[in-house]
Amino acid sequence: MLLPAILYKKEILTKMLNYNYTEDMVYYTGYLGNSLPSIEENNDGNIYQYAIVDDRNRDNKELIGYFTYRIDWYSSCAYGFGLFSFDRNNVTIGLDVYRELKKIINDYNIHRLEWRMIGGNPVEKHYDKFCQKYNGKKLVLTDALKDRCGKYHNATIYEIIFEQIQSTANMNEIVKCKDCILRNSEDCAMSYTCICGEQHYWESDNDFCSWGKKE
Repeated sequence: MLLPAILYKKEILTKMLNYNYTEDMVYYTGYLGNSLPSIEENNDGNIYQYAIVDDRNRDNKELIGYFTYRIDWYSSCAYGFGLFSFDRNNVTIGLDVYRELKKIINDYNIHRLEWRMIGGNPVEKHYDKFCQKYNGKKLVLTDALKDRCGKYHNATIYEIIFEQIQSTANMNEIVKCKDCILRNSEDCAMSYTCICGEQHYWESDNDFCSWGKKE
C-alpha cells in the first residue's frame, strides 16, 4: 500500500540512516554520498512521495519502503524516480510501484517517462523488462562511477515515449503465480539472484505481476 510519506517521515528517515555508507545508498543516490529525502508537507503538486506499507497484517502495518517521483505537467514528463527498499524480499514493493506506474501511464496519460540506475542494482532485470515492453530506450554510460572498493559501475538512463492516447490495454493482464508458466524460472519477475549466486523466489500462489504468462 502506498501512503503519503509525510505520515511516516521520521520512520523513513531513521530507516534510511541505517543504510549510510552502504551499496544500497549508492544505488538510491547515484553517487558515493549519503542523501536523505526532503519529505515535504506542502509542495507545488509536482513531487510525489510515498511510504510503501505492507498492510497484509491489518494489526501491524509495516513500513517496507520509500518511493518518489516528479511530474513536469507542462512537458508531460515523469522523472526523478527514487525507490528505497527496507525489505528487499517483500513482493509488495514491486506490486505497489507497478500499480503507481500504471496510474502514471494510463490515468495521467504521461507523454514521457525517464529514470536512472547505477549498474549492479538487483532490480535491473525488471527495469529492462518494463522498458522493453514499451519499446523504450536504454542508454548505458560505461564506468561512470567508481565505488569505495575501486569497482567501476555503469550508469543507465531509461526513456520511454508514449502515444498521446493511452489505453489500459497497454498493460498486461495480471496473472496469478499459480497460473503462470514462468514460475520458478529465471524469467520469473518474482525471482532474484543472491550474492552467493543462488536463485530465490518469494511468491505465493495468489501473488501476481504484470509480466506473467498463462499456460
